[in-house]
Amino acid sequence: MKRDHDFVKSLIDEFFLSVKLHDYFNIFYGNKPITGWETWLQIEFAYFLSHHSSTPEWDREIRLEFDGRREREKINFRPDFILRKKGWATSSYAALEIKQDKNPIQCINKMIFDLDKVSKIRPSQLNMRSYWALGISKAPLDQSPIDFLHQYVELNPKLASANVIGSTNLAYYLF
Repeated sequence: MKRDHDFVKSLIDEFFLSVKLHDYFNIFYGNKPITGWETWLQIEFAYFLSHHSSTPEWDREIRLEFDGRREREKINFRPDFILRKKGWATSSYAALEIKQDKNPIQCINKMIFDLDKVSKIRPSQLNMRSYWALGISKAPLDQSPIDFLHQYVELNPKLASANVIGSTNLAYYLF
């Protein structure tokens, strides 16, 4: 799991280095706030993955069925991304769900909810090595994003990350 976390985190860290993204984020949370930009971010991330030097294999919103013993209401789920690093087994993927909310607590709650859904996927569908949630929200004012995350959710420190995003007042959370 640690290797998977490090792989996903390295992609996220590099993705968020883009000054262009910082400019957009500052507009989204500026004088005239813009909401609903999660799909836009997914498109930007897909573009980033397509041009990344490590050429990770990825796909978006692949329909996966739930295990009927774990989930009785819904039939299927579509993770935002499935990722495969070169060198992983051909059918071995990490799922990534992306959430955004200006409120960090609500963002983290959405992430937890999504990870609960992902854990109910039928095991025979794809070999899911790991499941990850990426959340973007306003950065906490009185403490570091990672301290805030660990204060709010009990997580293995080796499998959780949080950082301020460049020159913005936003933070990302990954677990």
